[in-house]
Amino acid sequence: MINAVGRDIPEEILKATGKEVFQGVHHFDGHVYKKHGPEVECVINSNGSKMVDSIHDVLVKCGIKDGMTVSFHHHFREGDYVVNMVMKEIHDMGIKDITICASSLGKAHDPLVEYIEDGTITNIQSSGVRGKIGEAISNGKLKGLAIMRSHGGRVRGRPDRAPEPHGLLCRHLL
Repeated sequence: MINAVGRDIPEEILKATGKEVFQGVHHFDGHVYKKHGPEVECVINSNGSKMVDSIHDVLVKCGIKDGMTVSFHHHFREGDYVVNMVMKEIHDMGIKDITICASSLGKAHDPLVEYIEDGTITNIQSSGVRGKIGEAISNGKLKGLAIMRSHGGRVRGRPDRAPEPHGLLCRHLL
């Protein structure tokens, strides 16, 4: 389908994302809509510590399974190895079809290409990718979609606001 700036957007992308093509700056002028927040469940663990012995234990407690979304906040930039450690454990557990939502993926995350190639990771949502992950996506190795959002638009992609019924939020494991 051709959008308002003349770009052809493939139907399969529109269907997979549930989005419409850009129809112009003023297309939604006067449109009224209701904002809706996610339903959340309060969990207060007053039975002791939430500490666990390993990343494996965290993933088991969170109920990791095929097809889930795993979200990572980055603050180490090119020194962030938490993503790599968590994804190695997910791979070793035999979990497949994972969507990664990461603030940013850089050269420090090059080891993830192996998991893209074997189907552990099938979709990526981020505000940017560089290094070998970017090359893998450009070369068609990612089986699903790579969705890039502006830095300010990342909040719309959080798993707790996404349509997936299950998502893990891995922020500060270590």
